[in-house]
Order: sequence, then C-alpha cells, then structure tokens
Amino acid sequence: MGGMINGTSVSDVAIKFDCTERFPCEGILLQDINIVREASGAAKAMCSCSHVNVKETGAVSPHCS
Repeated sequence: MGGMINGTSVSDVAIKFDCTERFPCEGILLQDINIVREASGAAKAMCSCSHVNVKETGAVSPHCS
C-alpha cells in the first residue's frame, strides 16, 4: 500500500466498516492513517467497526476496535 493517508471528516464517523455476523469483513489492513474532524474544536473523529477483523500498522487515527 502507498504512503500515509491524511484527511478531514465532516461527520463524527470518519471510517466505517458495517459488516454482518454472517458475512464478516476479514483481512482489513489500516496503515498510516490520520483523519481529523473538519470543524476546529469538534469531537475527535471516530471509527465504527461491526464484525470486522482489522489489523492496524503504523500510526492510525481514529482507531478501529
């Protein structure tokens, strides 16, 4: 995979994996990601993960757990 991903999000949830118990997401790698909220002073960006097997390497924000 390429270099670091930097960006902003207008919503609270910047990264979302919405998988199911029957069909879970597997083999997801998050590497060197930095996403912050667009509005200054806003709550931190979040990652929403349902039924996901995710591996994080390098600096990853927000974390997906």
